Amino acid sequence: ADPIFVGREGSALDQFNYPFMLARGRDGDVLVTAVINARVQLLSLTGKVKRSIAGFGIEAGDLYRPKGVACSSDGRVWISDGTMGVVQVFEPSGQFVEVLRKAEGTPFHLDSPMGLTFDSDGFLYVVELRAHRVLQLRIESEPAPRAHPLGRGDAPSAAQAQACTVCHLEWMPFS
Repeated sequence: ADPIFVGREGSALDQFNYPFMLARGRDGDVLVTAVINARVQLLSLTGKVKRSIAGFGIEAGDLYRPKGVACSSDGRVWISDGTMGVVQVFEPSGQFVEVLRKAEGTPFHLDSPMGLTFDSDGFLYVVELRAHRVLQLRIESEPAPRAHPLGRGDAPSAAQAQACTVCHLEWMPFS
C-alpha cells in the first residue's frame, strides 16, 4: 500500500510545526499535537483536517507547548502541556472544559508532562519526563466546565515569540 502523507510544515489549519504525539478519538478520528503551533489537530479517517483544538497562550484553555493527547471514554480530549506543567480537558468540539485539579481544587502541576493514556478502568496515566516517572490517577468524576486561570504566577508572557522557547528554554522564568 502506498503511504498517505497528511500536512506539511507551516501554521495553517492543515499544516504542522513539530507534530509530536497521536491519539485515537472515540469516533476513530486521529488527534495530533503540534508543539510549536500550540494546538491539537483533529484528522478524519481519510486524513482530512476537521478542526483544531486550542491555540497559543498561557491562560486556561490555551496551550503553550502541547505534548501528550488522550481521549477519555466520554470522548473528551485531554492534553498535557509540557511547559506549563498541566493537563487540560476539552470537548471533542474543541470547547475548553477544565484544568486537571487536585482534590482541594488547585491545578495539578506536573513535572514536564508528556504522554497520556487511559486504561479501561478509567485510570489516567501521565508520563512526567523530568520526574522520571509515570503517574497513575483515578479520574473519579468528569470535570464540569469552569473558567479559572491556571494559577501559575510565573507563566511566560503571552507576547513572547511562539517559536523562541524551542531553543531558549532558559528564557522561561520556570525552566
